[in-house]
Amino acid sequence: MASCTQSWHLGACTTLTRTLPSPQCRTSRQLKKGAYSPLLLPVLPHCWPVAHQTCSIKYFTAARQVLDDVAECRDVTSLQALVYMILFLQSTSNMSGCYAYLGIALRSSLRMGLHRHLPHTKMSPIEDETRRRLFHSIRQMDTHISAILGFPILLHDEDVDQPFPTEVDDEYITKDAILFPPPGTPSFFQAFSAHSKLMSIMTKVVKHIYPLKGVEECVMKGERPNATYMISYARIKEIERELHEWFEQLPVHWRPSSDGLIEVIRCVFFAPPFPIK
Repeated sequence: MASCTQSWHLGACTTLTRTLPSPQCRTSRQLKKGAYSPLLLPVLPHCWPVAHQTCSIKYFTAARQVLDDVAECRDVTSLQALVYMILFLQSTSNMSGCYAYLGIALRSSLRMGLHRHLPHTKMSPIEDETRRRLFHSIRQMDTHISAILGFPILLHDEDVDQPFPTEVDDEYITKDAILFPPPGTPSFFQAFSAHSKLMSIMTKVVKHIYPLKGVEECVMKGERPNATYMISYARIKEIERELHEWFEQLPVHWRPSSDGLIEVIRCVFFAPPFPIK
């Protein structure tokens, strides 16, 4: 779960680290100009002091008051704030509230056209990458939380033509161009893209291994319940093959290893999702 949460943070906190506002801020302008990272302090509650958890709750309450009508979320900044609220709810195990807010975030992103690739629209590289990161973060969370709770996954690949974020970190993205790092330089967004592809495989697992109609038809036969149902072995082998291919394509420095990058070890085991200033 820690690695999943890390992937979502990468897209949600795109590009800028800002000065934190006071949790007592009550105006939309004041709160939106600050980072929402304090909402994420309890991601690993056993690692954080109680004071940090209490602080994060204050920020969540302030954010909810500013975004009092979340159904009217129509700009990127508001949607980013909503995503941070979702991450807070997920990390504190409020899955019901998390799922409800996710539905709003996903549909708001569709209404804003974040699921579409717009090559002929004039926008800066920062704006384009922000749209990509934000949309795919929301989609990853929707797939993961829906699978956990046993709800249908509503958005499918054929509905989306927005590419994954460019696999470079923020320091290589300017308002004028995307600068590519030296070959072999690891990027957090390699992990982000890999996690997006893993969520696509999870969608197939939910669809073919746990089909709603197939399970219902097999479980109830006649008047007596039957606790078994049939699964296509060929489909299981296909998914296993896709998982194997996914792992083989995973950059070596992002594979789980105690000898790997310190960012990987920190992400998986104990550290906060990103530096909090």
